Amino acid sequence: SPANSVGVTLLLTLGFIIVTLTLGRFLINRSLPFIQAYGTWPGTVIAFVIVITLLCAALTEAIGIHAIFGAFIAGVAIGDSSHLRESTRETINAFITSIFAPLFFAAIGLYINFIASFDIVTVFLIVAVAFGGKMGGSYLAARLARQPKRESMAIGFGMAAQGTMGVILGQLALDQQLISNELFVAIIVAGLGTSLVAGPGIQRALARKQLRKLGDMLSEKQWVSELKSRDPRHAIAELCAVAAPLAKLPVDELYEATWRRERMMHTGMGHGLALPHARIEKLTAPVIIVGRSSLGIDFDAPDGEPARIICLLLTPENDPAIQLDLLRMVAEAFEVPARRHKVLAATKYTEFLAAIKLPADTQVVIATA
Repeated sequence: SPANSVGVTLLLTLGFIIVTLTLGRFLINRSLPFIQAYGTWPGTVIAFVIVITLLCAALTEAIGIHAIFGAFIAGVAIGDSSHLRESTRETINAFITSIFAPLFFAAIGLYINFIASFDIVTVFLIVAVAFGGKMGGSYLAARLARQPKRESMAIGFGMAAQGTMGVILGQLALDQQLISNELFVAIIVAGLGTSLVAGPGIQRALARKQLRKLGDMLSEKQWVSELKSRDPRHAIAELCAVAAPLAKLPVDELYEATWRRERMMHTGMGHGLALPHARIEKLTAPVIIVGRSSLGIDFDAPDGEPARIICLLLTPENDPAIQLDLLRMVAEAFEVPARRHKVLAATKYTEFLAAIKLPADTQVVIATA
């Protein structure tokens, strides 16, 4: 009977999720180091990820659930592995974005006439509901959570983006003849429109009249000319020891919060920069500590380059906006290669401070024998 069929499908789907996220995740986590050690990078890892994804997609399709669900569960199981380096994630993301995403959108354009199916009233209504509903709801939720107006508006713009998932769900509904071509075109327009508006909207909402610079937030007590540690965990502990007197909090409390955040996602930014950070409940004012490492410390940056400039950012838990502001300051201070070279060459704090204030168009000349 139909009821029994639905029940069996639900049980098989639940079993698939449990097995994939337990045994499957364990096997993937054990297999990745072997594949990375004996295979060629990044081809072998990409092939492994694609095979697992297609296998899970085929299983859910056989169960009676759309293949996209199986691919999603596979992504959760693979992406959660601690052995999948950030550079590998970036490569896989670039591969999907450059190959699969264009093929997906091209396939949509092949079987639907956008001009003939474009209905201005339907498009207007869907865009208004998609943008207003998500943005308005997110804004109200943020305000109820006692977030400032600017941050609430930024959250609203960020959550308003429909993205690819809305288009995929729309295509599934169209394939099942649950929606018309006109409604599907409106969904695509809403997805593209809200995604394009999200970035500028967030920037506008978080804009400050007077933007502070990193140098304005630092003193000589917040600069470590040479870190003794050679791994992320001990480097964070060393920086937290310097931050504790300024934060007026125990070192262990700062270290536990920062290391817990680091284990969730590595903070290597690339170009020799790492930004370990944490939001501290009892902290009353932000604390920044800048440390250098001549040999470099592996913070698992996307470009694989070890971090030689490590900035510890500690911010109050009830002020999420200040963390974004500090991240902006650090990014601006070290985005220019000339500044990074000068910072690494500085022997005194005054030289370091002068280095991060160099004009953006400064060139560094390296003398050779």
